[in-house]
Amino acid sequence: MLKRLLDVVKRLRKILDMEHMNWMISGALAIKLHGVNVKVKTIDILTDDEGAYTIGKALESTHRVIVPVDFRKIGNIIAHFGVFDIENIPINVIGNPIISFQGILIKFDVKDLLSIANSLRVNDEVFLTPPLEWQLIYQKLTSPDNDLLYAIINFLKKNGYDEELFERLLQTLPKVVREELKKLLL
Repeated sequence: MLKRLLDVVKRLRKILDMEHMNWMISGALAIKLHGVNVKVKTIDILTDDEGAYTIGKALESTHRVIVPVDFRKIGNIIAHFGVFDIENIPINVIGNPIISFQGILIKFDVKDLLSIANSLRVNDEVFLTPPLEWQLIYQKLTSPDNDLLYAIINFLKKNGYDEELFERLLQTLPKVVREELKKLLL
């Protein structure tokens, strides 16, 4: 399945790179590319606001649109969001997500995130992904999937993590959220 997903990402890359936009792989696929043993069913593309609509326009002409890109709320995420189907694989396009966590709105700017992105090599391809430390924060704030969250936690505890980066990421969050997240890696 991973090979099939990466083949679709390679096809996507050709489209996205032609548009010269900010984007990276996130979600379960990014977590898997970091080496965490997780199941992956979708491809999540993290981009900025403009990128979400540009990707949407580029994909809607050649692929099935499941949910057109628009500014909407999905669970506790508010984002420029759309879903497309390429070879029966859902492609989630997420532009600058804002997370509602315990009544607090937390904004993530993809341009800032790109400055700390990891370049992960798989065979002959390099894929940009958010750091696993950021993925941990994002999963905790957005997902009810504790299996995925604890897979990241266990991987980071076993293999180590960038404590300075994690602290820097935490500093952008409200105190109540920082304290909850710090406990995860103790």
